[in-house]
Amino acid sequence: MAMATVHPAGRQDYDRLTGTLEAGWHGVRGIAIVGEAGIGKTYLADATARVAAELGWTVAATTAVEHERSSSFAALAGPLAQALGASLPDLASDDPRCSSITRRHRLYDVIGSTLSDGSGDLLMVIDDLHWADPDSQRLICSLLQRPMERKILIAVVYRRALMLEADQRATLHMLERATKITITPRRLTRRESADLLGLPDGPQVQRMHQAGNGNPRYLLALARPEELTALVQREMALLTDRSSTVLQASALLGASFDSSLLPEITGLDQRTVDEAIDELLSHDLLEAMHLRRLRFSKPAFRRGVLATMPRATRRTLHAAAATELTRREASPTTIAPHVERVARHGDVAAVDVLRSAADIARWQDPRSAARWLCTASELVPGQESLQVAHASVLMTLGRLSEAQQALPHASLRGGGILNAHLRVLQSRPVHDVPNVVEPGIRLFDLVEVELLLGRYKSASQRLPALSELPPFVPNALQVAASLCLGERLAAEEAMARTGILLRTTTDADLAPYIGSIVWAGLGALHLDRLTIALEAAERGLAIIDAVGNELYRAPLLCLLSWAAPSPEDATATMAQARTAARLVGSPLYATLTHASPADLFSAAGIFCVREKPPASSALTRRELAVAELVADGATNRQIATALFLSERTVERHLSRIFTKLDISTRSSLAALVGARGTQWPLPSGRSGAAGPAIRAVGSPTAR
Repeated sequence: MAMATVHPAGRQDYDRLTGTLEAGWHGVRGIAIVGEAGIGKTYLADATARVAAELGWTVAATTAVEHERSSSFAALAGPLAQALGASLPDLASDDPRCSSITRRHRLYDVIGSTLSDGSGDLLMVIDDLHWADPDSQRLICSLLQRPMERKILIAVVYRRALMLEADQRATLHMLERATKITITPRRLTRRESADLLGLPDGPQVQRMHQAGNGNPRYLLALARPEELTALVQREMALLTDRSSTVLQASALLGASFDSSLLPEITGLDQRTVDEAIDELLSHDLLEAMHLRRLRFSKPAFRRGVLATMPRATRRTLHAAAATELTRREASPTTIAPHVERVARHGDVAAVDVLRSAADIARWQDPRSAARWLCTASELVPGQESLQVAHASVLMTLGRLSEAQQALPHASLRGGGILNAHLRVLQSRPVHDVPNVVEPGIRLFDLVEVELLLGRYKSASQRLPALSELPPFVPNALQVAASLCLGERLAAEEAMARTGILLRTTTDADLAPYIGSIVWAGLGALHLDRLTIALEAAERGLAIIDAVGNELYRAPLLCLLSWAAPSPEDATATMAQARTAARLVGSPLYATLTHASPADLFSAAGIFCVREKPPASSALTRRELAVAELVADGATNRQIATALFLSERTVERHLSRIFTKLDISTRSSLAALVGARGTQWPLPSGRSGAAGPAIRAVGSPTAR
């Protein structure tokens, strides 16, 4: 890690090391710098050596290498020569007499006395001590326990996992008893990762931080793929053949996986696999989760293993995984990643697995669903149902032009993309699908497309068929259909229900129906319910960030812009909406991003004037639930799990809570909750529904 100054993540450790150099002590002291590969051990040791040299210390440093482990004292020959001011050929030789216990201890005494009689302060740094020969390791332990007349600091740098091999356990225990200070460099936070990479703290840094798990060397390697490959190859060279095989099979099974699959996939017996897993755990490459589930400690390392794996090995392991998972009747979404790698042309069974997996994953992971359907279409060319399904998923992803080209014949492609999508939905019987959730989703799609095409009456007539969907969905569509048909009273009643249901429906239930959130937001704007419009836009964008359904990003950003609290926020958000519309390639959305609420509502005679926001203490029910969990000490992740939200949605709720209550810390929020208990005012309006933040001037209700 080449950094000009000490990185903030290592500042505390650096201060401890330099403080030891400057402290007034006498004799010999030992410092151990211990940690996983790439965590910054060597950097800290080098920084300490530079400071010692500036303070006038004599510095003797070396790095042990694996191929010299068979040569007695090879690791210490160089630094001892520096410290003693003379060459020591006998120490680097393979003299068999050095194996004698008597001669060895006599040699330790001579070296210890010579070091003690020297002048000035001495710093000895031995990096990668785990690769040092046994005689060098024993000599270090002996020196650390000797009384010295001179100020000597011995810093040893090692990976504890590699010292736990059978022939080094005793040495490790002696080192741990003899060293006075142990430094364990920590992993970087996301902000520290951004500083290290020289990038703004945004989505790219977040992805790299998660992939590298805060390890500085892996973070830097991610920015240069060839370095990641070399890093993985170096780590795998330290493993036994059996552990390398188990590691490769683990990488194919995923970032986290069931270790009970490994014997069947690798062909190794259970005991051999268990021994290999123990080795991988000791090297900090895997981490135990619960029962027999394991995960990669650094996702970037898994990526590197996959990149360096021979093609034939990957294919063999994928085939074995697909066979074993099929035998265990695993979910199609678990089998599909392996089947798509090994299926051959005309493999109908593989096509069935891929189609079933795509039907299940379409709304939670549409990118994977699109890839699986594309593969299935290539395995069995000309099958219209697969092409239609592929086009429908591409439509969900917002890749409209690709969706139109994926349709099997010109009769489906003609008449514009929305009409084409309507034909896609009508080209296959609604109940002719393997996934029981799909019929309701397809009916929702039909209603939404009919609304977009102006077929309001037909859309309204289909709404009773959506009764099995989450109640928010038909109510949101009812708001839109009623407004389009001029039935304002029915729209008001549906909006009252929609505002409550928006806060009580989970993200998982809303994910397949993000379009309903758009219709709810537009209806809320039309009916002067700006707070609900803002909540709808933020909720929809959080779900899109989680599942990747880009089709609705542009209209949701438009909603967020129209409901923004300041002109500056509105302008910036609308610019994002125009970018999203261009990526989708929809003329309809492009037009929408150049409109305004006044343009949309002018035909209805509604003009909006912003009023003062709700009282600072008026939290919504969802915000109150978040506040109470914060007071209980829950993290954002725990809150998201408890309330079935994404972490990003929790962050948005906390931001609004802090603004409303004029506080800036979680501890302040916890204190407020503790002081008020359950006596928190809810917003104005119906129970649990946000009151209007704008009033209509010139609308029927205002008159």
